[in-house]
Amino acid sequence: MERRRFSEICLDFFRKEDVQRYAKDLVRPVVNVVYNQVYPYVWTICLYCVFLFFLTLANLVLVVRMYHALQVLYRQIAAINSTKHVPVPNCCAVPIPFESGLDV
Repeated sequence: MERRRFSEICLDFFRKEDVQRYAKDLVRPVVNVVYNQVYPYVWTICLYCVFLFFLTLANLVLVVRMYHALQVLYRQIAAINSTKHVPVPNCCAVPIPFESGLDV
Protein backbone atom coordinates (compact mmCIF):
# COMPACT_ATOMS: atom_id res chain seq x y z
CA MET A 1 0.00 0.00 0.00
CA GLU A 2 1.39 3.34 -1.05
CA ARG A 3 1.44 6.12 1.48
CA ARG A 4 0.21 9.50 0.21
CA ARG A 5 0.91 12.89 1.61
CA PHE A 6 -1.74 14.82 3.50
CA SER A 7 -1.84 17.59 0.87
CA GLU A 8 -2.62 15.06 -1.86
CA ILE A 9 -5.44 13.60 0.21
CA CYS A 10 -6.92 17.07 0.78
CA LEU A 11 -6.67 17.96 -2.90
CA ASP A 12 -8.38 14.72 -3.89
CA PHE A 13 -11.11 15.42 -1.35
CA PHE A 14 -11.79 18.94 -2.72
CA ARG A 15 -11.74 17.75 -6.34
CA LYS A 16 -14.95 15.82 -5.80
CA GLU A 17 -18.01 17.49 -7.36
CA ASP A 18 -20.31 17.18 -4.34
CA VAL A 19 -17.68 18.65 -1.98
CA GLN A 20 -17.14 21.64 -4.28
CA ARG A 21 -20.91 22.26 -4.46
CA TYR A 22 -21.22 22.00 -0.68
CA ALA A 23 -18.30 24.43 -0.14
CA LYS A 24 -19.85 26.92 -2.57
CA ASP A 25 -23.21 26.67 -0.82
CA LEU A 26 -21.50 27.19 2.52
CA VAL A 27 -19.46 30.24 1.46
CA ARG A 28 -22.08 31.96 -0.74
CA PRO A 29 -24.12 33.59 2.11
CA VAL A 30 -20.99 34.95 3.77
CA VAL A 31 -19.76 36.42 0.48
CA ASN A 32 -23.18 38.00 -0.16
CA VAL A 33 -23.25 39.63 3.27
CA VAL A 34 -19.71 40.99 2.92
CA TYR A 35 -20.45 42.22 -0.60
CA ASN A 36 -23.64 44.00 0.49
CA GLN A 37 -21.82 45.66 3.39
CA VAL A 38 -18.81 46.80 1.32
CA TYR A 39 -20.70 47.81 -1.85
CA PRO A 40 -21.61 51.42 -0.77
CA TYR A 41 -18.07 52.09 0.40
CA VAL A 42 -16.61 50.94 -2.92
CA TRP A 43 -18.94 53.33 -4.80
CA THR A 44 -18.07 56.15 -2.41
CA ILE A 45 -14.36 55.60 -2.98
CA CYS A 46 -14.85 55.51 -6.77
CA LEU A 47 -16.86 58.74 -6.77
CA TYR A 48 -14.28 60.37 -4.50
CA CYS A 49 -11.49 59.41 -6.90
CA VAL A 50 -13.40 60.85 -9.86
CA PHE A 51 -14.06 64.05 -7.87
CA LEU A 52 -10.37 64.37 -6.99
CA PHE A 53 -9.38 63.81 -10.61
CA PHE A 54 -11.62 66.66 -11.81
CA LEU A 55 -10.49 68.88 -8.93
CA THR A 56 -6.85 68.28 -9.84
CA LEU A 57 -7.62 68.94 -13.49
CA ALA A 58 -9.35 72.23 -12.58
CA ASN A 59 -6.35 73.26 -10.47
CA LEU A 60 -4.03 72.49 -13.37
CA VAL A 61 -6.13 74.65 -15.71
CA LEU A 62 -6.12 77.52 -13.20
CA VAL A 63 -2.36 77.30 -12.72
CA VAL A 64 -1.76 77.35 -16.47
CA ARG A 65 -4.05 80.38 -16.84
CA MET A 66 -2.25 82.18 -14.01
CA TYR A 67 1.10 81.37 -15.59
CA HIS A 68 0.05 82.87 -18.91
CA ALA A 69 -1.48 85.92 -17.21
CA LEU A 70 1.74 86.50 -15.28
CA GLN A 71 3.77 86.23 -18.48
CA VAL A 72 1.59 88.93 -20.07
CA LEU A 73 1.89 91.09 -16.95
CA TYR A 74 5.69 90.72 -16.86
CA ARG A 75 5.89 91.66 -20.55
CA GLN A 76 3.79 94.77 -19.91
CA ILE A 77 5.94 95.76 -16.93
CA ALA A 78 9.11 95.20 -18.96
CA ALA A 79 7.71 97.34 -21.77
CA ILE A 80 6.84 100.14 -19.33
CA ASN A 81 10.24 99.96 -17.64
CA SER A 82 12.06 99.99 -20.96
CA THR A 83 10.34 103.25 -22.02
CA LYS A 84 10.89 105.00 -18.68
CA HIS A 85 14.36 105.32 -17.34
CA VAL A 86 13.40 105.73 -13.72
CA PRO A 87 15.98 104.34 -11.32
CA VAL A 88 14.75 101.83 -8.81
CA PRO A 89 15.11 103.27 -5.30
CA ASN A 90 17.48 101.44 -3.03
CA CYS A 91 15.84 101.33 0.37
CA CYS A 92 18.98 100.18 2.15
CA ALA A 93 21.35 102.88 0.80
CA VAL A 94 20.67 105.36 3.62
CA PRO A 95 20.44 104.00 7.17
CA ILE A 96 17.18 104.86 8.88
CA PRO A 97 17.65 106.14 12.46
CA PHE A 98 16.02 104.04 15.14
CA GLU A 99 13.53 105.90 17.31
CA SER A 100 12.65 104.14 20.51
CA GLY A 101 10.25 106.74 21.80
CA LEU A 102 12.21 107.10 25.06
CA ASP A 103 13.63 110.48 26.06
CA VAL A 104 17.23 110.00 27.06
